[in-house]
Amino acid sequence: MAQSRRPFYTREISLVSDNDYLSIEDYYYTAGQDLLYRRLVQPNSRLYSFLKPREATDSSKVIVEYHYGVKIFTPYDIDQTNVTKLDRPYAGWNFGNITFSNFPSLRKSNQYQLEMGLVGPVSGMERLQRWIHELTHYTLPKGWQYQIPNELVVNVYYARLQNWKLTNDMDIVSESVAQAGTGSNKISQSLTMRLIQFNDIGNSVFTNSRLSWDSRSQGRGRQFEFFFFFGAGVQYVVSNIFIEGSLFSTSKSQFTAQHEPWVLTRKYGLMFSKHDISWSATFHHLSKEMKVGESHNYASLALSVRF
Repeated sequence: MAQSRRPFYTREISLVSDNDYLSIEDYYYTAGQDLLYRRLVQPNSRLYSFLKPREATDSSKVIVEYHYGVKIFTPYDIDQTNVTKLDRPYAGWNFGNITFSNFPSLRKSNQYQLEMGLVGPVSGMERLQRWIHELTHYTLPKGWQYQIPNELVVNVYYARLQNWKLTNDMDIVSESVAQAGTGSNKISQSLTMRLIQFNDIGNSVFTNSRLSWDSRSQGRGRQFEFFFFFGAGVQYVVSNIFIEGSLFSTSKSQFTAQHEPWVLTRKYGLMFSKHDISWSATFHHLSKEMKVGESHNYASLALSVRF
């Protein structure tokens, strides 16, 4: 079996689960589930010609990712029925997006994303959270009547990533992001240190880029990755529909909060990858996102299988 196993894979399926496991309570960004499918774009296709970087080399690749996800946002106290004592509105987010990633070199990446989804009761997140809490005999949330109303949301997203090696066992990854649309408008910058055994971001679990057309490009780096990472960043938030409601719709929310324009982020965890499988555990910390609110922690677990 080991001899017949391919040294490279061109498709990948990922499952990601987010939850505020560590707090024991449901609050702010309380849960999210994501299903993702990635594939390489054929080098002889028109799409590849359009998306490939201008400085493309023989080893350059373009990855297209299809993503479906759901997210639940709640106030700090889900047992509270008095709207004047809530620090943020309830919000449900049911969405899909498509992302194209290219790699001008093994140490550089560009990501372009178009995202569309539904916020409000039509998202189904109120019913989902109530069903989960009834199933687990957990406290039922009591303020969904104050959630952000129905709206179709469209966002566009661009990210630029680059890594610099400090030693064979340590590097720094820079991630610059801009997001705009009817849902969220923000820019962010973060730096992440990786330690132990990792590949450049053009062939790493860190950027979900282990896909390859041939064993030659797959071999540009270690077949086996296992590393710890520690990162910090800052976001400048112009608007956030999940906190302050819509900027454009005439259907205004019953209750909204004022967003905090500057949000500090931290993350740490570990990632593992070999030629056909990857997994990761990431712990996130966000400073307060509302003028009246608290900081927040949540964890993200991911599993990817290539074929």
